[in-house]
Amino acid sequence: MFITLYGPDSYRRKEKLNELVSSYKSKYKDIDVMFFDLRENPDSWEEALDFLKQPSMFVEVKLAVVKEVSQVERKPWIDALKKYKESKDVFIIISEEKKPNKKFSFLLKKPAQWQEFEELEREKLRRFLAKKLEEEKDSSLEKVVKNKGQALLSKKLAIIKK
Repeated sequence: MFITLYGPDSYRRKEKLNELVSSYKSKYKDIDVMFFDLRENPDSWEEALDFLKQPSMFVEVKLAVVKEVSQVERKPWIDALKKYKESKDVFIIISEEKKPNKKFSFLLKKPAQWQEFEELEREKLRRFLAKKLEEEKDSSLEKVVKNKGQALLSKKLAIIKK
């Protein structure tokens, strides 16, 4: 099964990628996960292929995370990927800066799943950042309360009693 994330908004794309990987790790206790970046290392497509083909004796499912899958347009790579489009035990999450080209159009057809991450326009970007800042503020406040809250309260009460 394929999930393709693509588009120029690398922050939201990476956030979604991390969310998906965490979700798979939570859902499947026995999962084998490997990461491959074909932009940084185009030859790693062969390693990815080996990972996908290896039979798993001790894991329930495999998850391959492949960045810039369309950097390698070799027929063996493309043909091998196509074999996994309906797999129930091999999941491939793909992250691309651009929409996959014609040779990889199967990544944007059912049963595959995909999501585009366009750059946010001014107002949408403002709302997104406001939401993120609010989440960060809540998270930071919770950390202070959890770690230092009682100590701060005790100090304040001691000062008031004086």
